[in-house]
Amino acid sequence: SSGINAEYISSGINAEYMVSSGINAEYNILWYEKEVWFIDVSQAVEPIHPSGLDFLLRDCTNVCNFFSKRGIDCLEPHELFSKVSGLEVDGGTEAEIVCQIRNYQKSQAAQSNNSK
Repeated sequence: SSGINAEYISSGINAEYMVSSGINAEYNILWYEKEVWFIDVSQAVEPIHPSGLDFLLRDCTNVCNFFSKRGIDCLEPHELFSKVSGLEVDGGTEAEIVCQIRNYQKSQAAQSNNSK
């Protein structure tokens, strides 16, 4: 066993997502002394960036695909996205998941406008 599992991956991404998203390509993640380390964060964006959730979904997909191809158990991309972002999204095609994200963003914008 490699010692890496979905909990380590998602906890590392979750910690990073609190500050930024859009950087988690598999080659920017290092596994060192049983901890997840992120490098090359210069392209990171704030989670409130208009494309931040899209970037996060892309990153979750890339990370899950990378580890799955190497025989390492990983959550499905939408499950990892939900765990990291705190937003519950259902499975489906990438387009269907993006549609769910867009609906969430529209709902948030409407709530924000109503509270003003």
